[in-house]
Amino acid sequence: MTTMFIALVLTILIETPIAWALGYRSRNETITVVLASVITNPPLNFIIALAAYEMTAGAPLILVLEAAVVIAEWRILLYALGGDSRRHFKTSLIINAASYLSGFLFF
Repeated sequence: MTTMFIALVLTILIETPIAWALGYRSRNETITVVLASVITNPPLNFIIALAAYEMTAGAPLILVLEAAVVIAEWRILLYALGGDSRRHFKTSLIINAASYLSGFLFF
């Protein structure tokens, strides 16, 4: 449980500044990015932990789950902020790639 909380905090600490650098600077945009992580990160880490326990957490599963998170966060950004769908997709892809790579190096 502590590891999942640490993963969530690290995700927020990684994704939020990157989103800010990509132009998501208003209070509403920042809150949306943080809440998207709060919504998607715990289920992602729980499924990965469960799969690791069952010895089925291979790279293909993790990549599929990460792709699902990119899509979910893209849709959250689009729903909450409106505007350019492509911009939100690119942002979701970039921040999640950075978060995944950081998590891969850290854990």
